[in-house]
Amino acid sequence: MLLMWISLAQAGEIEAWEITDFGNSGDMTGSSGWKTGYDDDPWYAYQGDAFSMTDDSVSESNFRGYGNGSSTDNWLIRGDDIAQVMVEGVWSSQDDDTIGIVTNHNGRDSFYLLAYSEHSSPPPVYYTNDRAELMLIRVEGGEPKVLNRVRAEYAGGSNTLSLSIDDGILTANHNDDTFFVVEDPDPLGAGQTGLYAYNNGDDGGYNTTYCWFSEIRASYVDEDDDGVADDSDNCEEVANPDQADWNDNGIGDACGDEEPEDTADTASPDTSDPGDTDVPGGLRGDVELEAGSCGCSSSPQPSGLAGLGVVLLGLIVSRRRS
Repeated sequence: MLLMWISLAQAGEIEAWEITDFGNSGDMTGSSGWKTGYDDDPWYAYQGDAFSMTDDSVSESNFRGYGNGSSTDNWLIRGDDIAQVMVEGVWSSQDDDTIGIVTNHNGRDSFYLLAYSEHSSPPPVYYTNDRAELMLIRVEGGEPKVLNRVRAEYAGGSNTLSLSIDDGILTANHNDDTFFVVEDPDPLGAGQTGLYAYNNGDDGGYNTTYCWFSEIRASYVDEDDDGVADDSDNCEEVANPDQADWNDNGIGDACGDEEPEDTADTASPDTSDPGDTDVPGGLRGDVELEAGSCGCSSSPQPSGLAGLGVVLLGLIVSRRRS
């Protein structure tokens, strides 16, 4: 069953896609969006499971980096590009070599690989000295770096591997137990997720051993469980499904970037000189009134009560003359 639509999964995750039945179509390359990095041998869908059909490896002297199409690139990926991701695969193996899951696969030569191995392992590990190990490898620009490598219990029957990436914190689980947590200060960007096998699977001979996946699911991390994936959440640790962001700066109001209250008086202050009483409000600077343009005297005019007295005296004199 293939779930293409993003739907709400369990708390802290938003399901991106899930496959619990790989079908019976044979070569999986190009089917349902699957892409592979190793062309010599296919991944094969048979009776609901996805089988690795290779038993190839490289020696330390022949290793030329990831992304060159060698057996180190025997991954099978699909789906959405996700940065903060949770991927889980259910697998079984009759062999003792490497099986794993990949995330943040961006281009042929950059991804995280969480792998289980009891013997032959991808570079730069190569061998586990016949003990069960869980290893986390970061590949960037084709160059591998082991982020962690620990002893693990020997696998049997059906097993699970899961890897979550949340703000550079990588958590590795095997059979529902957390084996380690590491921090990557410069985490890889968004990429696809999928399956991986190295020197593990059908070799085409009489003593064939198989390794296969029966399920895989990929989810967006949703740390605050508000239904918005952390990849696009403007406030990852505080639930804010409305994603309110008053100033559109990418920091949600719920993260303390709320619009400030406007309590200040916004009226423009009066900057006029209180003693400048004969200048009408709104006028500033030197004002000249010409007698020729307005029909009035250009001599200075009295102001205030003194001016009013002069006007009254003129009226009295005028009446006596008449």
